[in-house]
Amino acid sequence: MRTLSPTRKLLIIDDDAGLRRSIARGLRPRGFEIIESDNGIDGLQLARAHSPDLIISDINMEHGDGYSVLAQLRQDPLLANIPLILMTGQGDGEDMRRGMEQGADDFLAKPFNIKALQGAVEARLARHQTGASTQELLLKSLEATTDFVCVARLPDCQVLHLNRAGRELTGFSSAEHLESFRLQNFYSPGAWAAIRGAAIPAAIENGVSSGETNFVNRAGREIPVSQVLIVHSNRAGVPEYLSLVARDLSERIHSEQRLAESYAQLRDLTGRLVSVQEEERGRIAREIHDEFAQQLTGFNIDLAWLEKRVRESKSTPAHSQWLEKISTMQHQIKTTIQTVRRIATELRPAVLDSLGLVAALEWQAKEFQARTGTPCDFQCAVDHIESDSDRSTALFRIFQEALTNVARHAQARSVRASLTQTNEAIQLLVQDDGRGISEARLLARKSLGLLGMKERAFLVGGSLRITSGPGDGTRVEVEIPLGRKSTEA
Repeated sequence: MRTLSPTRKLLIIDDDAGLRRSIARGLRPRGFEIIESDNGIDGLQLARAHSPDLIISDINMEHGDGYSVLAQLRQDPLLANIPLILMTGQGDGEDMRRGMEQGADDFLAKPFNIKALQGAVEARLARHQTGASTQELLLKSLEATTDFVCVARLPDCQVLHLNRAGRELTGFSSAEHLESFRLQNFYSPGAWAAIRGAAIPAAIENGVSSGETNFVNRAGREIPVSQVLIVHSNRAGVPEYLSLVARDLSERIHSEQRLAESYAQLRDLTGRLVSVQEEERGRIAREIHDEFAQQLTGFNIDLAWLEKRVRESKSTPAHSQWLEKISTMQHQIKTTIQTVRRIATELRPAVLDSLGLVAALEWQAKEFQARTGTPCDFQCAVDHIESDSDRSTALFRIFQEALTNVARHAQARSVRASLTQTNEAIQLLVQDDGRGISEARLLARKSLGLLGMKERAFLVGGSLRITSGPGDGTRVEVEIPLGRKSTEA
């Protein structure tokens, strides 16, 4: 960053020695240190050596004209901010137009008096001082920001400025000179190919481009970043500089990975809990059926024996009351046996394990129709579906929950269901003609039944889609791939 020196330096480039002396006499009394050159080539060397506060250059010179001086000055990162005033003896305005387009700060037409020269120099230095102060504030702001900020020259992408956050992110120390660095030093080879081939051309065309990519620090570690490329063009519309602003995404990506891992672990745990729940349901169902139902059947047999004996002993007092009581007890036992079997079946239908998925879904459709009175037409083109226990259980429970939702909410006149299998997947479709489900309820977190259906499908690698609308009924579509294993703990 250049600042005005206490003794102001002024470089005069002109092949007219008399004019150089005249300018020097007019400006030395104002505190200027005068540096002189009679050609543009040497003038640029003096500019690099002395870093003057302002340059006055003639346009028409035999060795290195004013346009060449101006072009090279603006391309040099160490000299680009030095204000330059062009002089010419031609008054047709063409030199002025061309000089201003190339970045000249002011223009003097020969001949000019010394007061006009002094005024032009002082005014330009004052404006430059204001600009320098603003630039200094901007650089301080860039140094304070926590984002990576880099400024490079186009088209060679030489790095001109790299802020503190940029140096910390990439491992470049503040003591290193940036002149030898290019933008590609910050990227992995693959990332730079995409930046050079797409991102920079897009920024040149549109003024800005953004995206995510990978930096590489000094230690060779890749750093994921989001970046914005901004192209700055000169007055003629030619791209000259490129600003690169980037933000480190490492922590965000690490957090996302940890969240994904936690989510996967939770899914695995949920899958294991569902599996354990089904195993426990099956065990309880078997115990209820094997123990309670058999004991109740034994009681019923004993009552039948007792009834026979009472009927043979007609002379026994209260004979008719005994028979009536025995009949009542037999009816209660039969009712209890039916209740026990129903509970056991609801816990885990034996037909699912013994006869398979198709028979279980057919049985569930008939049970629904018998219980609710709503016709339920179940269709399956094959007698047997190739499915493991986890997939079969998931499809059965989803079908069961879908029918439960129809009974509770749909007010449907009929239900149609079908089960199909391809080489890749099993599809279950359940369609009712009821009042439908609102979008708000479909998306509500409290709709545990709907969430449970989706979760069961996901746990076996499948998907579930529910489409509905008020008055249009509800359609539940489940697809479970055959090639992917069920979720395991």
